[in-house]
Amino acid sequence: MRSILVIDDDEIIREMIESMLVETGYRVTTAVNGMDGVLKFRSNPVDMVITDIFMPEMDGLEIIKDLRGSFEHLKILAISGSSAIMGTNVREYAMQLGADCYLRKPFTITMLLSAVEAMIGSANDSGHAK
Repeated sequence: MRSILVIDDDEIIREMIESMLVETGYRVTTAVNGMDGVLKFRSNPVDMVITDIFMPEMDGLEIIKDLRGSFEHLKILAISGSSAIMGTNVREYAMQLGADCYLRKPFTITMLLSAVEAMIGSANDSGHAK
C-alpha cells in the first residue's frame, strides 16, 4: 500500500486531504506544521509528501529543500492558496527547489487524486513509485 505524509497547518484542509486519500486506499500520516512533518518523515519515510507552502515552524519551501537534499527519489506535491510571495511565483520557486507537482488551493478531489496517481501510482500499486 502506498503511503503519503500530508503536512498542513490548516486542520480542515489537512483532514479533507487525509479523508480523500484514505477513502481511495492510501495509508496517510499527517503533520500540523513543517517541523512536525520533517520529524515524522525522518522517523517513518513514505512514498510521497504533500506539503502546504505557508506554515509556522518551517514552511513548505524549507521542507522541499530539506527533503529533496536527502531523498532524491521522494515524490513531493506542493499546495498553496497563494500564488506569489514577495514578487516571486510560489509555484515556480517550489518546482525549482524540487517539488514534482504544484496544486493551487482550492483544488478538486479529481485534481488531487490525478496528481497523486501520476506521481506514485494507485494506492495498491507495488514496486517502486513512478
